[in-house]
Amino acid sequence: VGEGAEEGALEGAEEGIGEGAAEEDLRISTEEKTELTKNGVIVLAGQNSQGVDHKKDRNPPLGILLGQSSGGALGPILYDKRVSPWEEVVLSETYLVRQADAQSEILTRNRWYDVVVNPLVVQWGRWNATESSPFRIYTNPTNLQEYTDITSPAYWLTGKRLEDTVVTNLSGSYRFDQVIALYGDSYGGAVTSADMFMDIDLSTGVISEGILDMFVEDSFDLWIVDFEGNIRSKDDYNQPGSILQLTVTGASLNNSSSVIGVISGLMYGNRDAIDYIGGGFRFQVDGDPSKYVGGVYLLGEGRLLSEIDKRLSGTQLYYLYEKPKFGFIVADSDTNYGLDNNDLNQAEHGIENMPLWRGGVSDWGGNGFAVAVSDYTDPRTTDYQNNDLNYIFDIEKYESQKATLIEGKVLPDGVDADWGMWQYQEGGGDDDVNVMTDKTNDMAGVSITNPLYWITASASSEPQINARTIASKKIWFSDQLMFDGTSNRGAITDLKLLFDIDFADMKIHDGRFVAEIDLGGDQYDYWDIAFSGTVAATSILDITIDKGVLHSGESEYNLIGTIDSIIAGESELVEGYTEQHLVDSDLVVLGDFRFEVEFNPTQYLSGIFINRGATPADYRLSAIEYEKLDDGGYLGIAAIAARSALYPQLEMIEGSIMPGGASIPDIYEGNTIIAAKIVGPQEPEWEGLSYSAILRKGEAIHDNLDYAEVTLPEGMEVIWGKWEASLANRATAQVDPDNGSDTIDIRDPVYWITARPTLLANMPTTGVVTYNNVIMSNGMTSDGAIGNFDMGMYIDFSTGAMDSGYMDITNDTATQSWYVGMSGQVSGNILDISNISGSVSDGANYYNVTGDIPAMFVGESANGVAGSFRLEADGAPSTWSTGIFVIGKQ
Repeated sequence: VGEGAEEGALEGAEEGIGEGAAEEDLRISTEEKTELTKNGVIVLAGQNSQGVDHKKDRNPPLGILLGQSSGGALGPILYDKRVSPWEEVVLSETYLVRQADAQSEILTRNRWYDVVVNPLVVQWGRWNATESSPFRIYTNPTNLQEYTDITSPAYWLTGKRLEDTVVTNLSGSYRFDQVIALYGDSYGGAVTSADMFMDIDLSTGVISEGILDMFVEDSFDLWIVDFEGNIRSKDDYNQPGSILQLTVTGASLNNSSSVIGVISGLMYGNRDAIDYIGGGFRFQVDGDPSKYVGGVYLLGEGRLLSEIDKRLSGTQLYYLYEKPKFGFIVADSDTNYGLDNNDLNQAEHGIENMPLWRGGVSDWGGNGFAVAVSDYTDPRTTDYQNNDLNYIFDIEKYESQKATLIEGKVLPDGVDADWGMWQYQEGGGDDDVNVMTDKTNDMAGVSITNPLYWITASASSEPQINARTIASKKIWFSDQLMFDGTSNRGAITDLKLLFDIDFADMKIHDGRFVAEIDLGGDQYDYWDIAFSGTVAATSILDITIDKGVLHSGESEYNLIGTIDSIIAGESELVEGYTEQHLVDSDLVVLGDFRFEVEFNPTQYLSGIFINRGATPADYRLSAIEYEKLDDGGYLGIAAIAARSALYPQLEMIEGSIMPGGASIPDIYEGNTIIAAKIVGPQEPEWEGLSYSAILRKGEAIHDNLDYAEVTLPEGMEVIWGKWEASLANRATAQVDPDNGSDTIDIRDPVYWITARPTLLANMPTTGVVTYNNVIMSNGMTSDGAIGNFDMGMYIDFSTGAMDSGYMDITNDTATQSWYVGMSGQVSGNILDISNISGSVSDGANYYNVTGDIPAMFVGESANGVAGSFRLEADGAPSTWSTGIFVIGKQ
């Protein structure tokens, strides 16, 4: 504040109105005088102080009034002598303040500290004065015509001042920091959040340190005020008492503009203890009264300084323990600054030295106030509350930035998430410490000069999570609402995060994380991570990284790292259930992530995310499986090596037992998925239909059929294999999209083939092509494996007709011989083989043949045909042959 700072700015409480002044005060009745049993403050909350001030000669006047007052639901009558209780001077120009025509608003509850205050001890409110409905200040005890109409709003606080003798009998050093109420207006809007404390030695009466910080969200203003002072007795200036004599020692707006102003304070209570400390404040930029803030505050009971964590105010502690949230912080840095990251599974995840921290979070100043605790426990539990807090992040030294939600996305109403990025600012505070590590010394710690990403929210409660098992048991988290982050090579330009949670087994399935970094010039880095995990500790997700690879140019690097997250959302009653449970779209998962190249932490990725839950479109599939089937571009065909009557429910395409459709290939483990529909991909109805059956390997043994030994023509993407299903090791078919556990067991071998069909734009439109080069064939008959296989066809791409096709099969013991002719039509990139005729000989009898041969064109320009076959002796279904093939051009 500089020279001439306010000394003893508070003051205001006296007994005896008009004492030593005029014998009669015409401004107040005898009955009203008897009601002036309390002491209070009135603070003008508008730009113009209108020349009003408790101090007669203060220049400029600040618009704060102090003195004896009444109570009442509409606000007080206040009598201001305009001198300190210790001054001998008696002024003739005193103030008597009445509400007059101003509309009264009683403020009964604080916005940040949810406690009920005894109205017999203290009350506060607001007069919404205007030009047409002012409140009034009478200035002359003998002339009711001398008054000032105040046309701007004012805040008031009044209460029963604590007897000085109570304070005299108290001792010890206390911190008063529980902000029960703080209301105020500024030139930029209402004060939206605040923090305040003062340290008082009740034995000596010294107020050694005080801080008032206020944030105005509308104008993004931060007012910071430092003060000190004494507590004084009304009757003996040299003795401690319930009147606060406060001196502002420093004040600023947004850490730049110099500020002048005043704070008042009184102790309130009606017992042998300090119930509350309350008062008013008004500040303005020095030389620019148009930039101002003013209001009232009320602090709760103090805490012994010897027992508290000096890094935190009582308000912040309230949020940490009474309204606990989860918070995650991760640094855009390749060092952890020597700070542990406090994960119970550090060694397991390989993240001991990564710069990320987890714990409870208290909202503060619109920017977030994050705290990392000593271990990764639920902040709602006793274990959490009994732990010492390891690190406090001091955000005063940061500029806050906030990523917006992805366009068109909305947070569910029940999710109180907040997030941002703190950018360190040089000269942001009195010292370089911004991560406080010692609860007894808020100046001890380290400085993190790199950006910090943070995110916080209240986690879903245990009943809400448990209730998920009542109804739908699986939720997809594939709806990306927000992401923000960076790598050592630049900002994340796109993030795809997909996974699902099955609340039947409380497990995370099929997690996939892919972050894109656009390096410019068509150069990209891709951070590709697969993960799984469990739902632990009510709503904490314990995620395991299964595999991580950084694709950078032609190089690939193995990754280590972690994804830390919680489930957040509220419950809603759903028809048909007697308990509360979450509506899927109201659930989100949010958290942070950190990955590094193994053995090289200088290559890293850090950030935060929010994903919204949704009811699965198909309960048989995970979110990533559904996306891959829909967008992956692969088609698959499967053929079961058994007579058709064994699996009548799987006769999907024209009566065959060969489901065909979208697929996800896996040559390594054989965990290929084939999703069939009741029509083939060439039919117009295909796009609008749901999957009729999802085929999976299940417990069957995988046989790759010597896949690696076959050389495919360049540009031909075809994968195949065989599931050796049996009674002991069964493959499965899921047939109900609303119930993933409703399956059909397949106990016979399954041949499958999956491929990227030729792009429609690359399909030939002219010329006759012969396909008779057998690149691959595998299969079996009802009397053993296929020994010889031959196949050919002629296709006129001008008309799309396929004529003179044939297939010639002999089993390996020559006991069966199959020969069929075929014809069909090209339909896009599908070969629709509709006419099959021929015969089969088993050595004793000849039978006509029926069956299906679903096929597709493969290669860059229909260089080959891939498919399967299922043939059966007409009238003798126990005689059959089945398998897969790839044939190329002549």
